[in-house]
Amino acid sequence: MKKDILIPNPSGVKLGIVQEEEVWDLYLINENDHSIRNILAVTSASQAGRETSVLRYFLESMQEFSSIKFESIIGEVIDMENSIFLTYYVGMDIYEKEFVFSKPTLQNPVELKIVNKPGHLVD
Repeated sequence: MKKDILIPNPSGVKLGIVQEEEVWDLYLINENDHSIRNILAVTSASQAGRETSVLRYFLESMQEFSSIKFESIIGEVIDMENSIFLTYYVGMDIYEKEFVFSKPTLQNPVELKIVNKPGHLVD
């Protein structure tokens, strides 16, 4: 039954957002000391009755302490409420995590160490 399925609490996987002029690049960051695999990222954005298409990205694996750019956001989409729903495996365990952000929530950029660029970290 559904109640018998245990979904572990994800940790060490974060979203990095880097602005390059008018383009915002999204990076998946693995800060764990183990790799993750079968990664599915589902992205969408909405605001006041307007919605973007739902996009899906599959990444076969990510090594420990690494990052990968998987989407670029252009134009007014960054002003909308963006949602990234992520599922991935560690061993035989499946993890899921959701990141939600919009441009007004992206304040005070920090140095993204694994990406080696200044940007915003969403946990």
